[in-house]
Amino acid sequence: MRKFKGKEQLQAVYAVVGELTPSTAHLAALAAIPIIGRDAEMAQLRTAMQQTLAGQSTLIRLVGEAGAGKSQMTSHFCAEAVNAGFRILYTTCQSTHQHAAYAALRPLVRSLLHYIDGAQTSSNEQVAQLTAVVEATNPAWLLRLPLLGDLLDLPIPENRTTAAFDAALRQEALTSLIIEIVQQAAGDQPLVLVIEDVHWLDEASQRIVLALAHSAPSSRLLLLLAHRPVHGEQPGFFRELAGLAHIETITLFELDASGTRQLVRNRLQGEVGALALEVIYALGHGNPFLNEELVDALREGNRLVHEQGVWQLAPAIIEELRRANCLMRVEETWRLRPEVPRTAVDLGLPTSLHGLVLARLDRLPESTKLTLKVASVIGRSFELTILAAAHPRNLTPAALTEHLALAESRDFTRLETADSHLIYLFRHNITQEAVYQTLLEAQRQELHLYVAEAIEREAPGAIDQLAYHYTQCDTALPAVRGKALTYLDAAAKRAKRDHANETALAYFDRALRFEHRWDWLLGRTEALHVLGRRMQEEANLWVLYHFDGASPAQQLETALHFADFYEATGNYDSAVAWTGRARKIALEYEDQRGEAGCFIKTGVIAWRQGDYAAATSAYQSALAIARNDASLMDVEADAHYGLGLVLRQQSQFDEAQTQFDVNLSINRTLGNRYHEARALNALGALLSMQRRYAAAVELFQAALTIRESIGDRAGLAISLLSTAQAFASIGDYGKAEPILCRVIEIQRATNNAWDEMLTLNEFGILYMTVGAYESALTYLSTALERSQLINSDIGAAYILCNLGQVQRDCGRLDLAQETFRQGLELADAQQDENLAAIYHSDWAITAMRTGDYVAACQHGELALKIFQELKQPLSTPVVLATLAAAYLAQGNTTTATARVQAAINLLDSSRGEAVDFPERDYWQCSQVLAQLGLQQEAEQARRRAHELLMERAALISDAAMRESFLTKVPVHAEILAAGYRSSKGMNSPGVPSASTA
Repeated sequence: MRKFKGKEQLQAVYAVVGELTPSTAHLAALAAIPIIGRDAEMAQLRTAMQQTLAGQSTLIRLVGEAGAGKSQMTSHFCAEAVNAGFRILYTTCQSTHQHAAYAALRPLVRSLLHYIDGAQTSSNEQVAQLTAVVEATNPAWLLRLPLLGDLLDLPIPENRTTAAFDAALRQEALTSLIIEIVQQAAGDQPLVLVIEDVHWLDEASQRIVLALAHSAPSSRLLLLLAHRPVHGEQPGFFRELAGLAHIETITLFELDASGTRQLVRNRLQGEVGALALEVIYALGHGNPFLNEELVDALREGNRLVHEQGVWQLAPAIIEELRRANCLMRVEETWRLRPEVPRTAVDLGLPTSLHGLVLARLDRLPESTKLTLKVASVIGRSFELTILAAAHPRNLTPAALTEHLALAESRDFTRLETADSHLIYLFRHNITQEAVYQTLLEAQRQELHLYVAEAIEREAPGAIDQLAYHYTQCDTALPAVRGKALTYLDAAAKRAKRDHANETALAYFDRALRFEHRWDWLLGRTEALHVLGRRMQEEANLWVLYHFDGASPAQQLETALHFADFYEATGNYDSAVAWTGRARKIALEYEDQRGEAGCFIKTGVIAWRQGDYAAATSAYQSALAIARNDASLMDVEADAHYGLGLVLRQQSQFDEAQTQFDVNLSINRTLGNRYHEARALNALGALLSMQRRYAAAVELFQAALTIRESIGDRAGLAISLLSTAQAFASIGDYGKAEPILCRVIEIQRATNNAWDEMLTLNEFGILYMTVGAYESALTYLSTALERSQLINSDIGAAYILCNLGQVQRDCGRLDLAQETFRQGLELADAQQDENLAAIYHSDWAITAMRTGDYVAACQHGELALKIFQELKQPLSTPVVLATLAAAYLAQGNTTTATARVQAAINLLDSSRGEAVDFPERDYWQCSQVLAQLGLQQEAEQARRRAHELLMERAALISDAAMRESFLTKVPVHAEILAAGYRSSKGMNSPGVPSASTA
């Protein structure tokens, strides 16, 4: 307050502290009302705000029953955050928009981009405006501009890149773009994102919110999610939120008597008698909104009167309570008996929140009540233009504004935006729900029709709202029924395009209640397939199969979906059979694309089963068809890619590269950036298998750049994982570790359980290699849990192998042997001979350490036999060295000598470059040679072990990891110690310094 010239009274002084967006206007109004009884909760929010300012991303769940004061608390927190320098973005979810994709996030993204939806401008003008905003903000985002069209409901033409996206990649790329937009905004200014009533958050928005919750912890972002408690089994979205390690939950419980006293005094702007306070507290249950409604109902009904500067219960009410034996005398005043149950206090008022709202509603003029009823049909938030267009009495906007001004004065509604595009908000969801429930069924149907017709005129693109309102009308009327089906169809297809499969399924189910259509049954099948609901999917497929009047094209598609179903359930014979049926239909009706697609599907199934001859034949058949039709270039590209995978799996690297090169060329011609990145990554993996790691990393980086530009986070994780594996293969575990950390963040954000399992396994291998055994055990155990959750025996087989190795190197030999037994059973069941050989090799090493030399020989010989049959001689040095030691321990020096010499010959010929752990194998050989009395050969092997160890250590860029590699791995420590003893004049065991590495 300041004194100004010409003014007698002190004047309020204001400063501009931040931009007030339309969506936060009502928060500013709420912040003017004092918050009561929430000091501890506000302190928690202030702490979170300081953490965010310090650069730590923060996630808060604000949980409370309806009326607990979540909005009030949020408004005060936002006011403080603005003063602290934050930018505030706010949105609220509505029950009527629960199935409208991106409905909740639309206002947030508009505000983020400083793009205001121009209701009075054409679609083309809006697209031009958005394009200009995005280009000025970050031109790299223009490639994904059509995806913003999905979210903002704008008709932005597809480009060659986005046109090639399937639904899953489209949603993933949009999610990635939103994260980038949010993080850039948070980099410019600390950011608070508030989403209220998250229990009504639509499915498509849920994925983006989860991704934001998982995003970079170092960004200056505070995400505040307010919602009612989730009772019973938590839906997937809330279960994932609860599982986040960095989430903080603030629960708003009932106000105590002191808090209620402050709230009532504030509401009445004066002193309140003790009896009135006790009665209100008894009836209000400590719920702030219920208490406020009670106070308003008592005051408006003259049950609460202002006498001698104090609000008191009216004498008639006191007399009623006295007769009911609810009162007692204390020092000449009436007080409420403490033992009286709350239900016994009868003031002639409804005891529920809805009832209190309706009691107050009844005191409004009939014309204003009707206006609020129409508004309640629209939703908690409603536009004046829609209200005017839907009002059955055709009132002018000016007349409606008067009604809403009265409703606002009675605290039923608030003005949310005050510009030319007026939007109002019911004070609380409970208010809107209570008003809506006053409508009889016939009235609801009639008003929903008025609202639907108004939206159709004013906002014809709002298909989700139109689907909702038309299905709430009297659908027995043919015209209404036709509209309902039209918009249900459009809404289902949009949800499917947006990869909102639960939402799409709900729309298809609603549409199918009206009539059976083949395309709706197909859409339902596809949604169930993505959601993994196999029993429902199979039942739906049989309904499709027996659908009367299905065209040949529909029969072909049904057969291919059967093949997809059986492939997903692991029934490959049935998958092949249904693919054959599909091909027969395609041949009969000369559908070349369908026929070629059947061959591609057959190739994929055969490849997964390891039947490379059948896969090759199928892909070549697809090629033969595609080459004769220029419109099938995409099919031709897929066939070359499949052939490349088959050839790579058979170690025919040159031939595989040729196939991948052709695939890459075609995809560049088609402008398919997604598949271009996939081809580059495949070529990189090919080079990595040939141990050409530097060249492989270049290709992985090229794929990475494309995947970042198109927002393919799942693909990004694959390229990063490939890069990390290449660095680990080179031996630079220090570079691999941070990349793996980024990979795991992305995979958890995208809820990719399979790839997360693989990455956890990679972490385990990395930490095992450098001797960080406790970390290795933690990651491998977690990976094993993931494999069990997704029923992946293939993943478990490989993870158990690594887990057993760590247990063995930690000295837990009995546990290691049990782990190897379990894993070997899985490897044998999967007929994975290479993995089985590795198990026998590791079991042989473990048996040697327990002194069971017979078992060591048995497992070692089995491993040796399998590796030789697989023509993998460079996998055998460790087996040969172990066998030599086992035979020597049993006194069989002849066989021991032969085995150790064979191992040395392989190690020398490979120069240690193609063997996994050559320093370990040379060291084991040196021990056997020494015991055989071959001291010169033993010394050469020992020296070679030391040289290779130091060479590998020099490749590790991280000093701490390098130290652990040399000193924590037992065999490495032995090599170093032996090297020190035999190196006269050396003052250290030869650990390279950071500078020499």
